[in-house]
Amino acid sequence: MAGDLRLDLLVYLRSVGNIGAALQALLVGGGVAGIMGTMVGINGAPIALVFQNAEPAQTRAVLGAFFAVGYAMSVALTVVGLFGWQELILGLLLLPGVGVGYAIAPLVVRFLDRGRLRIGVLVISGAVALLAR
Repeated sequence: MAGDLRLDLLVYLRSVGNIGAALQALLVGGGVAGIMGTMVGINGAPIALVFQNAEPAQTRAVLGAFFAVGYAMSVALTVVGLFGWQELILGLLLLPGVGVGYAIAPLVVRFLDRGRLRIGVLVISGAVALLAR
């Protein structure tokens, strides 16, 4: 169901063409991201789709803030006992990927203009929608 929802959102946003970060798009993107994050743990794609036509620096900043709030919520889950050692260990396994991302980001950012970022957002969001089915 979540994969279908993502695919439907992707098709809709693609059919609209140049969708900006208007209030309605942000509300829909944020709502879908919350539902998807709760259902399958993948919540960045809708917000990335909303900002697909923004400047790359703005998109990176918004996604960084979006994920920072999500991580703060994870800490809150720890405080109330819904996040334990198993989740912590699984999360730590992702740290090498984070390190690689930080290492290559300065090299890649020079090549990401608005058009390439949009293509990347659409390809990754579409792949996530198909893989999560």
